[in-house]
Amino acid sequence: MTRGTLRVISPADEVRELFVGNTHLFTLNVQRATVGVETATLAEMVGQSYDLTPLQAQLLRSAAGLLLTGSDELSTATSLVGVDRYLGAMAGLLLRTSVRSRGNDLEQMESIRARTDTIIFEQAADPLLSPVTIAAQLNISLRQLYRAFSGTESPAARIRRRRLEHAAELLARRAAPSQVERIAQECGFVSAEYFSRAFRREFGLSPRAYRSAHRDRAGAVRATGVD
Repeated sequence: MTRGTLRVISPADEVRELFVGNTHLFTLNVQRATVGVETATLAEMVGQSYDLTPLQAQLLRSAAGLLLTGSDELSTATSLVGVDRYLGAMAGLLLRTSVRSRGNDLEQMESIRARTDTIIFEQAADPLLSPVTIAAQLNISLRQLYRAFSGTESPAARIRRRRLEHAAELLARRAAPSQVERIAQECGFVSAEYFSRAFRREFGLSPRAYRSAHRDRAGAVRATGVD
């Protein structure tokens, strides 16, 4: 056993697993007081799944082998109590190592998000920039990249938003190029038509109307001397 998933459940939950190929299910039902994990932390872990680390896989493999080879000796109340304590201690170790690995995983995802945002900010004008090229620059898989942004704005959406924000900045400048198509190209959009649709969804105005509104406002400010 080199791969697997640890799932923390409430004793009231029904255990359902789909077995595919050579798959094993280990269920440890232990008292909360025996695992050595804070109650609040344990409550947060219920319903969560964690990929097994090599240490955790080795623990389960060793425990299963020990119980199978020593099953003939587990016939007395004393031996069963000992096994119960052993399994409780092992469950606690699995949970505590999961808490640490979960923390490391969160730190890694935060790092991926931060580096992704930096790449997008610096390279959004490149029309070839995409989640695939970002993952390649970070030397991670595309799946890892999207997993880091699970529950938040996706990398593709962030690229589009940065390009639109840059376009809005150019349109608001008096010295901006007059052709909307040129601005679309400068901001990394390969299609002026797509750029116009995306810009309208984001800002509620077409690129030309947005530029006109900002120029009118700039003219009014110069005329009144009020900012």
